[in-house]
Amino acid sequence: MKVLFTTNFPSPYRTDFFNELGKYCDLTVAFERRKALHRDEKWTGNPAVNFKEVYLDLKPVGTSQSKGLGMVKYLAENKFDVTVFCGYASPSVIAAMEYCRFRKIPYYIEFDGGFFRKGSFLKNLIKRHVTKNAKGNFITCKETEKFLKELGVPEQNLFRYPFSSVHEKDIIEKPLTAEEKTAMKSKLGIKEEKAVVSVGRFIYVKAFDELLKASKNLSGEVGIYIIGGEPTEEYISICKENNLKNVHFYPFCEKEKVYEWYKAADFFAFTTRGDVWGLVINEAMACGLPIISSDMCIAARELVDESNGAIYRSGNIDQLGEYMKDFAAKDLSVYSENSLKKIRRYTIEEMAKKHMEILQKEDL
Repeated sequence: MKVLFTTNFPSPYRTDFFNELGKYCDLTVAFERRKALHRDEKWTGNPAVNFKEVYLDLKPVGTSQSKGLGMVKYLAENKFDVTVFCGYASPSVIAAMEYCRFRKIPYYIEFDGGFFRKGSFLKNLIKRHVTKNAKGNFITCKETEKFLKELGVPEQNLFRYPFSSVHEKDIIEKPLTAEEKTAMKSKLGIKEEKAVVSVGRFIYVKAFDELLKASKNLSGEVGIYIIGGEPTEEYISICKENNLKNVHFYPFCEKEKVYEWYKAADFFAFTTRGDVWGLVINEAMACGLPIISSDMCIAARELVDESNGAIYRSGNIDQLGEYMKDFAAKDLSVYSENSLKKIRRYTIEEMAKKHMEILQKEDL
């Protein structure tokens, strides 16, 4: 089966997925652009091993979209059994979908997560048009399912898949023992008895300001470790105003190093104001971590419940602080075991297998 995926630019989790999917089909990936304008230069995709990569070098629109007819031209010059568009926001993608509709070429749309706004009348009209004309829509969560049904997409054209950045080999076999945790803490220079880790870019949407404010009533034996960049003046000021001596900032680091931080931590905190998925939740769970997340994270809504963590209302700093205080004081071993059980169903391998299962069934 000859399969074409189109997406905006290479990213680590996407290229890992494409390399896995390419084991099952003749896969080509057409990238609209070579990189994202809002990402660290180190945040790039892994080499293409099991798929053919094509760079269309389309004209950028904003941080991650593009415009132009390069994708239409590529579709006109090449024939595939299956075409999958990752997203539907770029003008170049919308034009390519219209070309497929005009030429009666079946296409699918892939969605990573949820939190959709209806937008203007014209935008709603375009969304309704491209999703209803798609042969199928790959979705990850209830939020996307609800949104697409509101647009008029029939349930039989909605296909769920497990979204992940985690390989099977990344998932630890069992939770680390207290001794193993202590050794990891020592390796990373963690001096506190308990450690809370959070990972993400130092931008407003990640709400690290809320994490810092919620930490003021924690014992000095609980360290807060935020991995992702240089702290802003706002974060430094919050630490000074609240005398937070147990808060530590670390720069962006590669996946292997981040996993060391996960393994050293006692639980993971994710305070986002809005993530359409939140792959750090998958990664933390792969290392057996209990999760505290805001309700504005789709991964948390799909993967976290009272068996392996807690979800607080975004912006409710007191509730976040209470959960953190509670988690720092109690035995979390059952939470850790349940995180590992849940995440084994959410791997890149399972993601690729589910895609092929759906495409082969639809192709019959």
